[in-house]
Amino acid sequence: MSKSESSHAEGGKGEADLPPSAADSKGAPPSNTAPTNDISQELDLKILRYAVDSLYVSYQGELSDEWESRLRNLKALAQSPDPREQAKAQLKLFDHVFEVKGRGKGKFNYVLADGWFHIQVAGQNAKTIPMAYVQLSSELLTLVGLEESIKLLKPIINTIGKASAPNISRIDPCVDFVCPIQMDGWTREAWVTRAHNIDSHSVNGQFSGWSIGQGGIIIVRLYNKTLELQKSKKDYLKPIWSRAGWNGSEEIWRLEFQVRGQAIGEKEFKQLPVMLALLDSLWDYCIKDWCRLTLPNLTDSRRTRWPTHPLWLALSDIDWGGLETVPLMKPRKDRAPSDESLFINGLGVITSFMAREGIEDWSEGFGEYIAHAKAFHDKKGRNEFSRYINKKLAEKQRRFNTKNNNPSRGLSIVDRLDQAEAYRKAKNGE
Repeated sequence: MSKSESSHAEGGKGEADLPPSAADSKGAPPSNTAPTNDISQELDLKILRYAVDSLYVSYQGELSDEWESRLRNLKALAQSPDPREQAKAQLKLFDHVFEVKGRGKGKFNYVLADGWFHIQVAGQNAKTIPMAYVQLSSELLTLVGLEESIKLLKPIINTIGKASAPNISRIDPCVDFVCPIQMDGWTREAWVTRAHNIDSHSVNGQFSGWSIGQGGIIIVRLYNKTLELQKSKKDYLKPIWSRAGWNGSEEIWRLEFQVRGQAIGEKEFKQLPVMLALLDSLWDYCIKDWCRLTLPNLTDSRRTRWPTHPLWLALSDIDWGGLETVPLMKPRKDRAPSDESLFINGLGVITSFMAREGIEDWSEGFGEYIAHAKAFHDKKGRNEFSRYINKKLAEKQRRFNTKNNNPSRGLSIVDRLDQAEAYRKAKNGE
């Protein structure tokens, strides 16, 4: 996305915690009003999905001596100038094959990544930050659910150190919907918000959405999800949308609030079970108090009195108490490219070669491409082509989490027993 306009919003403070009433609303019935249903019908608004799309959690605790040493060695492998050694920078934990990065991130010394979890781990000398900071993938959260995803993460964290229950560092509730309203049909003055920055965006000249409060503790995004999907390739959402009534061609928009831990306030609110019970309150606060889309009344200088836009009224009425996950497919732990990337984008090199060589038969083109590639690499040395292919294969296996290139550095029998015990405890809720 490319920024096309920005401004400072008027009215309200820059940052705020959840209102004190949030704790009192725990377990309260959701607020549903008939007028909103009428508004939805008038707008021809169709809600396809509402969910927590992103979740970041942190674990207080301490990394064990053994795991500090093991992660340090794997990180050193990732930093090796030898690609064969780099390919061995992997960690197998349970049925995960994590890539171990050659660099830490911020104050965290080590980074492990696969298709489900992006785990940042602090060294033993780090005293002011959590032992681990974890991003759970959107696909995992969508197809498995929040609570089950945390259960799957627990034995991994408990294996590498002693950790407390997770606290929420960031949570992104969102709603996907179809509506014929033109989302750039209002000016930035229509946004009444506590945030400072209001930006509109476009992709190749096409309006793609709004972002409000970039860099703050709460960020609001209203954007064209079908347009974004062309880049992200999150096709696992399509059957979920279809099940909710999407016809496959309608333009889907997403309203999303990115809420950092500082905005959640009290420590007890950051505990996952408490936050799940308070999602209604969090959504209400974000969509009613933090940022509101209005129908500007230029005769009234107090912008807080401007009436709320009908679209915003309809989106504010989601019952988060009814949040559930209906798995349609199993999330993948690996990060391998999609069929589209392999068999559409990947063929670009082959067709370019065929065009250069004047070849029109695809079977001849494939064969000639391999022959030319082998000759090109073998000029550098005997069997260089085979070595090059094996090196690249190992690199991709590490990056895509599809094979453990380092079985010799697997866990000892004692480690495996410890893992089994950690898994049993997590499964039983201990």
